[in-house]
Amino acid sequence: MSRKKKTIIQILLVVVLFYVVGPFSGRYLTMEGLLHANERGLRYGPSTEILLKTSMDTEDEGKKYLIVGKVDDRSLSAVYGKRSLLLFYRLSGGATPGFSTMDEGAPVLLDYSRSGQIAYGLVDRKALPKAAYVRCMSTNAEDQVQEFGTFSVQENGFFTGETAAMDEYTYPDWVQVLDTEGNVLAVNESMAWMLEE
Repeated sequence: MSRKKKTIIQILLVVVLFYVVGPFSGRYLTMEGLLHANERGLRYGPSTEILLKTSMDTEDEGKKYLIVGKVDDRSLSAVYGKRSLLLFYRLSGGATPGFSTMDEGAPVLLDYSRSGQIAYGLVDRKALPKAAYVRCMSTNAEDQVQEFGTFSVQENGFFTGETAAMDEYTYPDWVQVLDTEGNVLAVNESMAWMLEE
């Protein structure tokens, strides 16, 4: 076979392989696989434990999935995915939450889904071993406190829950950490002034 024919066959083979393999790139059989690939790509992790796997309905993308992993005692990893080609998961549109960690000196981390339907976070058990609940709140434009819910803190420090109905501009952005008697153990520093009154 001449060199010209070999070259043409190899080019055709590359084109065929591109169309066969291409649609499967960036797709994973499980949400865990998607999370770990995202962590490798962003060069952190891997998560040592999967803390949350849930689905939610969205107006723009239909059913979307959220998976949250624990990187260490003060950090979480989160990814949104959606179904692709029936069997697979791939990253959904928009920004990926990725790696989030507690601010220096803060004993609690709060985050929420893009739609605001689900709040989740982590309490530093070394700093607050008696933490039993987390109360998620926000402050609206009139400086009024809106409460989104009180969620149980698990043994590993993780908490999550569905948030109450909210408008598009108000999301849970600060927390109180409570013990079993309802005593406030900590407030995330950015909103600590709210308790001074």
